[in-house]
Amino acid sequence: MMPASSFQAFQESPYLSKSAAAQGLVAQDLAAAQDLLNLASEKAKAAGDPADVTLGSYRSMYCSAKALVHHAGYEITNFRALLTALDRLYTGQNKLDQALTDQWVASQRLVGNAEDHLKAA
Repeated sequence: MMPASSFQAFQESPYLSKSAAAQGLVAQDLAAAQDLLNLASEKAKAAGDPADVTLGSYRSMYCSAKALVHHAGYEITNFRALLTALDRLYTGQNKLDQALTDQWVASQRLVGNAEDHLKAA
């Protein structure tokens, strides 16, 4: 298990940094999230491989989460830093519901069924 790191510790690492260009990535992140969600949805409707649906849903949610961190003005290069940033910038500020964050984290484990992952995305 990865040791817990604070938001400040990640800011002092190469994994999370304040960036003037980060907000310019939001539209790209959201477009990628939508494309991945559409693809996962199409595969689910066509009775595609559940693993493809799960992976597409996971990737869509990841892009959406990156969009939130980019919107706050940060570049992110590490999954654990992404979780920490979401918690500090959104969940901890009551801008994002804890239940939604928990659902997102659970989906990132790639366990469960594809239909639930698609709904979560």
